[in-house]
Amino acid sequence: MKKPNTVQIGDSFEAKTFQILTTILANDDFFVSGKKSKVFQKKGYYSEKRKSNIIFDITIETYLDNSPVYSILTIIECKNYTSPIPVNDIEEFDSKIRQISEHNIKGIIISNNSYQQGTFNFALSNGIGLVRITSDDEFEWIVKRQVTPSPLLNKNEIALKFQNEKLDSEESFIAHIDNTITKSLADTLLQIGVIDFFLHKEKFIKIPFVTEKRIDEIIAKLETYNIYTGKMLDENKLCSFLKSVYPVTFNFNGNLSEEVLGKIEFNPLKITLNKNSDKDLNRRRFTLAHEVGHLILHSKILTNKLEEKVDTDMSLSFQYNVSEMVSRRLEFQANIFASHLLLPISTLEKVVGNYFTEENIHKKFLYWDNQSVNQRLTLVLLNKISTLYNVSFEVARIRLIALGLLIDERYKSLKDILKELKFR
Repeated sequence: MKKPNTVQIGDSFEAKTFQILTTILANDDFFVSGKKSKVFQKKGYYSEKRKSNIIFDITIETYLDNSPVYSILTIIECKNYTSPIPVNDIEEFDSKIRQISEHNIKGIIISNNSYQQGTFNFALSNGIGLVRITSDDEFEWIVKRQVTPSPLLNKNEIALKFQNEKLDSEESFIAHIDNTITKSLADTLLQIGVIDFFLHKEKFIKIPFVTEKRIDEIIAKLETYNIYTGKMLDENKLCSFLKSVYPVTFNFNGNLSEEVLGKIEFNPLKITLNKNSDKDLNRRRFTLAHEVGHLILHSKILTNKLEEKVDTDMSLSFQYNVSEMVSRRLEFQANIFASHLLLPISTLEKVVGNYFTEENIHKKFLYWDNQSVNQRLTLVLLNKISTLYNVSFEVARIRLIALGLLIDERYKSLKDILKELKFR
């Protein structure tokens, strides 16, 4: 396979930037009434000097007061370089802008690399915005209600951010627009007036991958704080401990809509369960454990980025599947955390081991197929786990499969098998 050439690499970077801008600007949630913007790729604008159009990488036309002609034009040049951006690039960009018009136009260069000192100085003198984005496939978006009116850094510190070869480890984005530093593309668009507000979407958040081993380590540490009564997770002990560690409150009688099982709010931290959740205690316990998963795994990341995370039967399902990778990762991690918290490996493996000994099962796992003996052995174990830990059969089944203690080869549903065996 041929390696992509420099043109293809540049086009890829431009396409990714365009996709993000399109997502922001195409959603009606991002705009107040009377102000709309359209984003274009490779659109031409007439130059009187050339007597022809100049093609720009990305442009955003903003229409105010229902005007048929755009009131603000934002022109974006994308630079995917392996070396710092030279001054002649920004000089050429500035020349193109001036050939279109010198009024109501904002020029921005978006680069994956640093800028030469002369480039940075030219941008300051001519009002051109500079943006740096790391090469990560995922972008971290930190959304604020309003942009800070002045930079917190002095001029020299700002220059270093753009001229150093690498950004700080916690940064993935920085822009200098109209003498203001912004830390996200959304904030940048707010600053230049292209949008009035930005309603944060989950898919723009960077959620780190967490292994099941790491989750087990967290659960093992929680076990040392006496949050279990016998083998069963004690909800009261758990909540008391969490309140001693996090500034979090709990509401088990929330007036939530029927389809919402629970939610976590991030500012301030609050976990709420539906007031009707006590009709299914197993479901309520899993919902609480799921929200605690969001609290421990995600609250530091999501605070100031999302107002709340609402969970339904769909998001609490292990079959949850949506197109947005971040939503999938958030819910998958919280579900894994919940199952491990409710069924900690430290005690579960002993329960299963003892059962295998009692039933003279010499294999290291149960095989669940259509044979009645295998069905009985599996369902008796699931019932035992469900009773000891106060969890549903489904949670117990999935946990055993994940641990390699159960191989489920049935073609019938669990409901059908229970009906045949009259299992209670």
